[in-house]
Amino acid sequence: MMDNRYKFRVWDKVMNKMFYDTELDNGDKIAISLGYGIMLSDYDTYKRSDFILMQSTGLEDKNGKLIYEGDKVKVKGGLIAEVVFRNYMYMLHWTDPVGSYHPFGQIGTEVIGNIHQK
Repeated sequence: MMDNRYKFRVWDKVMNKMFYDTELDNGDKIAISLGYGIMLSDYDTYKRSDFILMQSTGLEDKNGKLIYEGDKVKVKGGLIAEVVFRNYMYMLHWTDPVGSYHPFGQIGTEVIGNIHQK
């Protein structure tokens, strides 16, 4: 469903934790402001540099899992790539020594992790 392309997740570099759907464990809601940083529903403000914002591609992998930029995916043939936003579109960046980029296609793609979590 293409409405999923408007979903975001946030990597908190201080807590080393991923938050989905802009909600923290304590129920606070995250509001992203390009001018002021990251604000929570209790009006605490955090530095933008403490967070990495990632948008959904709007696509799902072969198991129905939503694919975000920064995800590591396995494609047909067993190759591993990172999902990146480059040249105004989502692309696969191969983790091989060449480091080439290719247009993103979801057929047979499986999310196996992301670049922030081991």
